[in-house]
Amino acid sequence: MSSLTIVEGPRTFTITPDDHGGIILVVGCVLMTWTLLCFMIRLYNGFSLRSSLGLDDLACGLATAIGVAQTIVMCAAVSNGFGKSSFLVAESHTRRAEKCMYAVAILSVGAIAITKAAMLFFHLRITPHRSQRITCYALVALCTVWAVVVMTLVGTRCGNHTPETLYAKHCENYENRWIGVAVTDSCLEVIIFAIPVWILWAVNTRRSYKAAILVAFGSRLLIPVAAAFQVYTSVQWATTEPPFAPVQAVLPFVWLSVETNYAIMAATIPTLGNFFKSINTRWGAMDGPDVVQYALESLSEQSRSDNRTATGSKNTATEATEPSLRPDGSTYSFRVRSPRPSNRRELSSAQTGASDESNLMIIRKTVSTSVERAYQDQDDGRRRTEGM
Repeated sequence: MSSLTIVEGPRTFTITPDDHGGIILVVGCVLMTWTLLCFMIRLYNGFSLRSSLGLDDLACGLATAIGVAQTIVMCAAVSNGFGKSSFLVAESHTRRAEKCMYAVAILSVGAIAITKAAMLFFHLRITPHRSQRITCYALVALCTVWAVVVMTLVGTRCGNHTPETLYAKHCENYENRWIGVAVTDSCLEVIIFAIPVWILWAVNTRRSYKAAILVAFGSRLLIPVAAAFQVYTSVQWATTEPPFAPVQAVLPFVWLSVETNYAIMAATIPTLGNFFKSINTRWGAMDGPDVVQYALESLSEQSRSDNRTATGSKNTATEATEPSLRPDGSTYSFRVRSPRPSNRRELSSAQTGASDESNLMIIRKTVSTSVERAYQDQDDGRRRTEGM
């Protein structure tokens, strides 16, 4: 039997009791890779399935750029000694590392706020209802105000220290600031999650399908969990003796990086259904950009679905009336059905518990049977066939 060979050699980072910088570097780089992968999937959905990018895609792209910048700045802080004990780092490098992590905190707040706006822009794209759209716009304004207030709280300090000073206590309520940030962040995420619940409430579809959609949107509810760990580790860092130790500063910023990058990835999770459908069924490659659209997007695409309804109905009728060579011959067709704009209000008032503006893609099998009889022509003696 061959024994396992352990290759020894120099390591880029070695985790020791006096050096934890490698932890935050590895976590940050891995999360950045996943974030970029999610954004590339979003770009594929935008260009291949919809042929254009929406406001939600642009906002998610901006958040991704900020997340990448946050990781780069974090790596610069580690290279300047962040995560190491103070006796291992020169004073000048310590000041640089503090400035880098000061920028990381502000960039994180901005990225998280932009992902909230991206989700609201996505809701605006899938709902035609005026009340829901007004609510989304109001929440976008609220998220903007939240971002400005939180960045002001994080960026301004009190006491005799400069704002970027990291390894010293600035205020008596330092921990309460981060607790307030986490609580308001969690409340906003719950409110944003309530929007798809509101949208789906009026949609007449299977409960399992609704549950799958809500699970996709509910993935953002894990952001408050990461925020809670970030607050807990921040409080531990500020209260454990000695307080604000450089080595203990790693965990709060690790969780801040997790929260930021996961918020960016969670903004793409509701759109992953389109991506997986396109790579599994190849509809995205063969049938054009309108076939595999996300289900809720059809709510706001009324005119296009009406045109497609007329075309699909004609094609269906043509295929169904073509002669079949076999008694069990069959044709397959699909069409998208939605109420006409002129009588949508009558239909909505007549229906109960149904969606008056959702498009349902119907795949239908039409079976045609022909009956034939043979008879003998008395005049010329030829055998003829008459179709009935």
